[in-house]
Amino acid sequence: MNYNGQNSSMIDDSNTHSNSELVIYRLQGEYSNIVCKIIEKSYDLNKRCLLLCNDEEEVKLFDSKLWTYSKLSFIPHGSKYSLSTEEAIHCNTWLSEELVYINNPDYLINLGCAINNNIVSRCLCIDYNFTKIIEINCNENDSIDTIKSKYNVNFNNCTLWIQSNNKWIKGK
Repeated sequence: MNYNGQNSSMIDDSNTHSNSELVIYRLQGEYSNIVCKIIEKSYDLNKRCLLLCNDEEEVKLFDSKLWTYSKLSFIPHGSKYSLSTEEAIHCNTWLSEELVYINNPDYLINLGCAINNNIVSRCLCIDYNFTKIIEINCNENDSIDTIKSKYNVNFNNCTLWIQSNNKWIKGK
């Protein structure tokens, strides 16, 4: 069993295949508006998200930001600081500094958190069955292979988008 109580198979040291797509956004500077845009797009596509934050402060920052980000309406979301576990299962976007699978998310949006334990990272992709993992990366020195390696799985598809002068360039 993994730490969320889900069954997980025995995992060896070889890479495991995942049906997840990995999308990496390499950003310059402030990233909260871009993350909110990704969450809004996910909501428009009727996809549930787990926004994995670095700490409680970042969870509360996005909690506040998502109330006012969209000019048309607020983006539905919650966290352990605002909703009970019973309410969380109905929540489209869950904000957390812990890897939890409370709202049955389709997408994981990782804000650069240290996901490098092989068993946890494999369970993340295989047991949780995220269809898309979105990695927010602000370190221009990280290669796509370095970012992929922290998950220790072979992704179905991997795309790198690089922010440059307010434009997006598809990376290699």
